[in-house]
Amino acid sequence: MKEMFGGPGKVSGLGLRVGQFVFAAASIVVMVSARGFFNATAFCYLIASMGLQLLWSFGLACLDLHALRSKKNLQNPVLVSLFVVGDWVTSILSLAAACAAAGVTVLFARDLHYCRAPYNFPCSRFQISIALAFISWFLLAISSHVMFWLLAAVSHFSSMPLCPAHRLIAILCCNILVFEVKSLRKTTIEGYVMSFLTSFSLPCKNES
Repeated sequence: MKEMFGGPGKVSGLGLRVGQFVFAAASIVVMVSARGFFNATAFCYLIASMGLQLLWSFGLACLDLHALRSKKNLQNPVLVSLFVVGDWVTSILSLAAACAAAGVTVLFARDLHYCRAPYNFPCSRFQISIALAFISWFLLAISSHVMFWLLAAVSHFSSMPLCPAHRLIAILCCNILVFEVKSLRKTTIEGYVMSFLTSFSLPCKNES
């Protein structure tokens, strides 16, 4: 099976995980150091989501490091399916938190003018923290998409078939992707994606 960039147990995957938890930790530190961050629920939610992403990415970074040192293969259906669920859940939470915090920051800076006297909120620190959160989410989004395609690949090449729960995850992700492609109303892109998915023998067929 062809190795994919950012896969588990690879140097590229370890680099992505390290970048994820480093930027998440930096986002938390900058936000906590900002005065009055607790006045907005979105900022507290950002800290909580970045904390979850930090723990998740740090744990997987340690796992990748152990796999590299012991030369173990982490690309099996059970582990990859867990990686898919964890990456997609944390990435959705991180994106929602970063967008919510960005909206509150814009409200403070342009509409309520809390960044000026007499309030003098540290909006610059809010913006830096949110920018770091978006960078961390972008790196996690790369890992999420890599894990999704890797799940399809290992389910095809592995001699052990997927259990119903793992196959359900693959079906749901597949249907979501096909629905998004269909919404573009571009038959060329849709045909390419469908042929790519069917090449992995996934239970996902074009119903139209």
